[in-house]
Amino acid sequence: MLKAGTAAILSLLILTGCTPHPGAGVWIVPGANADDITKVEVYFDPKVKIYSSASKEPALQCGWWAINKQDLEMECVYLDNIDIKVKYRLNVTGTDAAELIREQILITRYISQGD
Repeated sequence: MLKAGTAAILSLLILTGCTPHPGAGVWIVPGANADDITKVEVYFDPKVKIYSSASKEPALQCGWWAINKQDLEMECVYLDNIDIKVKYRLNVTGTDAAELIREQILITRYISQGD
């Protein structure tokens, strides 16, 4: 009986670990912001691309990790100068809403672009 219970718990942990984080997806900015960020693409694998209005190519590339079930922390580098690093936090505030935080300051709010 103990083996069956352990197997059930392990199966549940494996399945839970494979579900996408609610922060994964494409987030667009409905207005202007201080960091000139227009779009954030959060991939299932821990990769993020951040776009600005200056180019169609990403301005930053990041790695991400889950802080909890709703929020991600990202460590990013500017693609035109990889020596400059910045940390962001993406807080998912609703089904189609999120906010971007840098150094505990709200940079912008996002809406999900959907699929």
